[in-house]
Amino acid sequence: PLFHLGKAPMSETEKAVDQVAEQVADNLKVSEESTENKTETKPEESKEEDTKAETKDEAAKDESETKKDAPAMTFGAGTGEASSGFTFKMPTEEKESTKMETQELNASDGGEAKFAKQDTATGEENEEILWKARAKLFRFDVESSQWKERGTGEAKLLQDNDSKEVRFLMRRDHTHKPCANHFVSPTLNLKPNVGSDRSWVWNAPGDMADGAPSDDVLAIRFQTAAIAKEFFDKFEESREMNKKTKKGEKESEEGAKKE
Repeated sequence: PLFHLGKAPMSETEKAVDQVAEQVADNLKVSEESTENKTETKPEESKEEDTKAETKDEAAKDESETKKDAPAMTFGAGTGEASSGFTFKMPTEEKESTKMETQELNASDGGEAKFAKQDTATGEENEEILWKARAKLFRFDVESSQWKERGTGEAKLLQDNDSKEVRFLMRRDHTHKPCANHFVSPTLNLKPNVGSDRSWVWNAPGDMADGAPSDDVLAIRFQTAAIAKEFFDKFEESREMNKKTKKGEKESEEGAKKE
């Protein structure tokens, strides 16, 4: 008998095993494809996340720099070392770099700020004070034939350090404007005011209190007779000192010619 060699028919069990194997293979193939897709999309998602993270870092840095540059205020209250005050930090621009300068304004309990005292030029910087005292000054008004008060303040005899000339200067309180300002000429003579041992009267040619030369008759009154006597003595000394100056010599010669 002839036998046909070939594949033997599969049993039901073998068919079932083949079907399961095919399903497993299909599942593995799908899983690999899914893994590949995830691998391909992951760089893009990671890039987006990195971009978001960098944006957040830049925003946080900008906010930090803004807070750093903004003026800082610190308020406090109390007495003694912890006195009430406030501090401003203000940026100052410079050519090479920008620096932060701190300006401190210490306020009193009433809220009034205290500022550093600034020196103001008075024209007395190159002069030595020979004598000073508080007084009240008057000027004789020719039109009304009356004495009018010029002001109350500190009367001074000042000597210039270079020329050695002595002048009489008196400034008003509060405004510090001159109410008398003239060279103590060797020709000047103080005369006692009638009925007062605290007052003196004299002619003051070329007084510069108002900015322009003016020939005035002045009277000064002090608080006590003793102070008035000191002024007389120092005024006479100033007259003698000015005789040795060029301006004093000139006025002395002119005075002698008039006599």
